[in-house]
Amino acid sequence: MLQFYKPAKTGRGSAASFQLASKDGAVFVQIVKQTDNPEEPFKNGQKVNIKLGVMELNAICDAIENKIEWSTVHKGEGYSTTINFAPYIVKEEHKGYGLKIYKKADGQEKADGFLIGFNFIESRRLIKWFDFAQEHIDLADYALDKAKAKEYVEKKAKEAVKPAPAPKVETPAETDEFVL
Repeated sequence: MLQFYKPAKTGRGSAASFQLASKDGAVFVQIVKQTDNPEEPFKNGQKVNIKLGVMELNAICDAIENKIEWSTVHKGEGYSTTINFAPYIVKEEHKGYGLKIYKKADGQEKADGFLIGFNFIESRRLIKWFDFAQEHIDLADYALDKAKAKEYVEKKAKEAVKPAPAPKVETPAETDEFVL
């Protein structure tokens, strides 16, 4: 798991965790907003959860490496989620990157917004960790493919060992009459 903890004096900080789910081929991301409790600023904070696939992880890495913006929309039953990863620029100076997530339920007027920033060092850490996550996702896929192939080979080997059924020879019954 990769975590970032970013409390702010203004009370508008956030924390994020990235959890690898290699069998699902994804990384689950949770962002929690800071609360007014100074002792536990993120306990019971409003949160959002998203699932990022391998191609989305690559898109975020590409956005960091090329200093560009990337966004996508996830639609589910009764809601839509907009995900945006972009350079964070203050007074024309590139300070890092921001991950913004807007989740809106159908019929809801305004989306709930979540934001966490990453400085350049943290952005580099994201790239390294996403590479690690992708490698584990690929290894999980490979292990599953390998297990299926082994099962298939073993099944075919058992079928090849089975003796062929003896040919059915019809014998005349005692009541059959022969004509000479």
